[in-house]
Amino acid sequence: MTHPQGSRNIRRDNRPPPSPLRHAIFAGLVIFSVLATVYAGSIFLKNYSPPQDVSKIEIAAAPLEDNADNTASQDPLNTQVLPDLLGDDVPIGDNPTTGLAGANDETPITDDIEDNTSSTPRLIRINGQIAGRDSATPLIKAPIQGLSRKTPYGDIPAKSDTGDTAFIRYAKPFRTPVNAKTVAVIIGGLGLNPEITTRAILDLPEEITLSFAAHSPQLQNWVNQARENGHEVLIEIPMQTNGNTPSAANRTLTVTQDIAANTRRLDWLLSRASGYFGVTNYNGDSFMARSDLVAPVMSYLEEAGLAFIFDGSFESVALPALATSAKLPFIEAEFVIDGTNDRALIKDNLKQLSEKAIQGHTPIGIGFAYQNTLDAVSLWAKDAPNNGLVLVPASHLMGP
Repeated sequence: MTHPQGSRNIRRDNRPPPSPLRHAIFAGLVIFSVLATVYAGSIFLKNYSPPQDVSKIEIAAAPLEDNADNTASQDPLNTQVLPDLLGDDVPIGDNPTTGLAGANDETPITDDIEDNTSSTPRLIRINGQIAGRDSATPLIKAPIQGLSRKTPYGDIPAKSDTGDTAFIRYAKPFRTPVNAKTVAVIIGGLGLNPEITTRAILDLPEEITLSFAAHSPQLQNWVNQARENGHEVLIEIPMQTNGNTPSAANRTLTVTQDIAANTRRLDWLLSRASGYFGVTNYNGDSFMARSDLVAPVMSYLEEAGLAFIFDGSFESVALPALATSAKLPFIEAEFVIDGTNDRALIKDNLKQLSEKAIQGHTPIGIGFAYQNTLDAVSLWAKDAPNNGLVLVPASHLMGP
């Protein structure tokens, strides 16, 4: 048979048509596979829980071992009682774990502390900020190269070859608003009581000047901490006072020694630390009555590039003239705010200090390291802006 031209050849398949039974079996297998897949998926979803945020995972606390608290054991033979870290049984600066069985004697890692041998309390830093304060502006680290010279007792301040001085470089930089009424406070006697000293460094505004006893243990450590927390620093020079026997151990400047002997003692006192912009007197009514002894001290301090702040605790009419003659930066405090450790009196003296500042003076009040003084000064400083006053570092009120 011939197909018409242009048509395709069609080859017929002589195989029999598919069986209906085979179609039914195939369809059943497909349905079974679908149902099995759905069932397996439902089981998986039922048991599935989404991944947790790691930051919110709560881990149950492990149970404490017997006697693993800070209370004494019922067992009278148990001597391994941990110290109460929140109590008063651990002296400041001591390692509370020292002496416990198995205590690690290795020196702890303290990245932010250079002197790991000191027992003086340290300030704790978190992300570079000192804990205990909202903010702090650290002062430049001491010593600054070129601002010291060697003595038999160690380095003491000296002017640089370019005329730079400790007074200029170690004083706290400060910019006072135009026409502001200013007032300054110095807290002295620091470095001898670790608890009080730490509180003054951390609690008081950084504009308050801190003054340290020159013979206090670990003086450099304290000076560093104060400056790291924004406070400028003075050190106190002990001077002979009426009614007291001068201390040779503290290198007190006395009226019974000649100028050379007092200068040697002054070298020892000035060598105890670096980073202070000036000195102040500790007592001294007897010594400062001797202009022949005071004048060389003033000249020596000027040559060292320091300033001198007189605490005003007694009358010394010759001091301003002696300082002027020596070209020594000098200022006298208005008065001591805590002649007695009486809270009401301290509060009243701070009120008088504010009144003098409001009247246009630029007074300095000096206080001692009493708890009552720190309490009163902290409250007074917070209220000073309400009275239109600006608290400034003491150095800011001194001429060059």
